Amino acid sequence: MVWVYLALLIPASFLILAHLLKFRFTIEYQTPAHVQTKFGVYFLGYKREISSRPEKKKPGNVAEDFLPNLGSLQSGFIRIPEFEFPKLTSLKIKFSQAWIRFVLDIPTWLALLGYLLTSGKRVLRLLHPKFEHLHFGWQEILSLGRFAAFWSVLTGMFPSLACPIEYQFNQKPASGKMGLGMGFSGLNLLIFLGISLFAFPWLKLLSRFWFCWRNPSLNQWQRLLLLF
Repeated sequence: MVWVYLALLIPASFLILAHLLKFRFTIEYQTPAHVQTKFGVYFLGYKREISSRPEKKKPGNVAEDFLPNLGSLQSGFIRIPEFEFPKLTSLKIKFSQAWIRFVLDIPTWLALLGYLLTSGKRVLRLLHPKFEHLHFGWQEILSLGRFAAFWSVLTGMFPSLACPIEYQFNQKPASGKMGLGMGFSGLNLLIFLGISLFAFPWLKLLSRFWFCWRNPSLNQWQRLLLLF
């Protein structure tokens, strides 16, 4: 029985530690265009935060930025018998045709689109984005009052938009500042990755590729699309 308890204690401890591991991401936008991001990792008493601001890129040497490091390249070869060349060539041509048919296949895109829609919902449930604070400055107090009334009605319709908000009048030019926060735990991240992995339409895509492999010829509209 002791070994059974130990076997259950190890994964339970891992899940508890993963739940205690917190990730938080904050975006602050202020007019004129100024964006600041902050990423934090929290675990019990440990806290690590990293903030970034847009910096101007220093002019550098174009050759150093875009040309590869020739010293790090490695060369090598695999000797293939000459009688295998025709088979490999025909296999390569057939694979290219099947891949083009697979990329232009409508059921393939429908399967990926359905996965992206469900994944987008899962991402929102994982991050839980919400406004942390808002600040609006306007020159005319009447216009600022109209906006405040509109925002009050909007937060009444969508309670998730409610957050501390500050108004300032007689400010020229108009200014605004908002903070968007989101966060998740390590356990939620593991659950998200597991669901996303198993929800990916592997079988549908493999079956469509097998169909394109057996029927690599393109339809008329697919040929017209390749012309563009």
